[in-house]
Amino acid sequence: MVDPSVDHLVDPSVDHLVDPSVDPSVDPLVDPLVDPSVDPLVDPSVDPSVDPSVQPSPARFARHKIEATILIFLTIINQFIMILTRYLYNKPLVLHSLQLSIKKKDYDESLFWAYELYFSGFQKDVLDCLEEIYLHDFKENHPKLGLYINKKAVELEGKPELVATIVKNLTMKSSGLIESPKAKFVNVKEHHITGYYTKKPSDNRTPNWKFLQTVSLYGVNKNLGDKFDFLDEWGSNWLLYCLETPIWKERLGSYGEFDDGEFVFDTEDTEEEFYDLYDYEPDEQPMEIKRKCIG
Repeated sequence: MVDPSVDHLVDPSVDHLVDPSVDPSVDPLVDPLVDPSVDPLVDPSVDPSVDPSVQPSPARFARHKIEATILIFLTIINQFIMILTRYLYNKPLVLHSLQLSIKKKDYDESLFWAYELYFSGFQKDVLDCLEEIYLHDFKENHPKLGLYINKKAVELEGKPELVATIVKNLTMKSSGLIESPKAKFVNVKEHHITGYYTKKPSDNRTPNWKFLQTVSLYGVNKNLGDKFDFLDEWGSNWLLYCLETPIWKERLGSYGEFDDGEFVFDTEDTEEEFYDLYDYEPDEQPMEIKRKCIG
């Protein structure tokens, strides 16, 4: 029998909106509008690294919208916790600022926040944040973009430039416009991101007290309704809030040991040596820098 609801102009050899209740082999988590057997329209001329024989699974980004809601909720909860990044930014507010800058389509600022997290050791947080933005703002109209991001996310290990690639394509796309059948995506090369690699005061013989003024290029967007002000703690107890940050844990490992959630320097000499290298003197910073870092 002919189903009058079916558009018979559609190629019957392509499986379109297949009902999982009719075809039990169909994975209900896979967006039926995307044919997983077809290369996700990543133009090899634009992205020569794409191997047409390798097909990333779209399931990573085909999750229920409730998961995006949960991630947003966790972001709100995290605003009341201070964890400091490599340049002593408040991590929860860096995540919030990354979300806002992508919504503003500000590629440079988005990249700044993404790499502040990434090079602090929070690679998973960066990827989770970018996934959340895709799921919440782009998934409905940009399925191929999801496949492309998924492929880059799988390849991310040891390739920090792929963070810029994902951010670039998110800031280029309009979430409200339906994706073109000939959608193309842009790759960012490694030499374009070297300016975001972690700097140290000794690199340019910058005095420690002046270092944050040279690297704090943007100020965090403080969440509305945030009643906590960490200004005093940031100035006097900054190291306490670095103990869960991978780059700081690695630095500290050469000078002492962690004991029951605290850090103990081996000797007074090792403590002095550490502070000579890494004490950026946050308590002596101008108010502009303090607010840039913690809101």
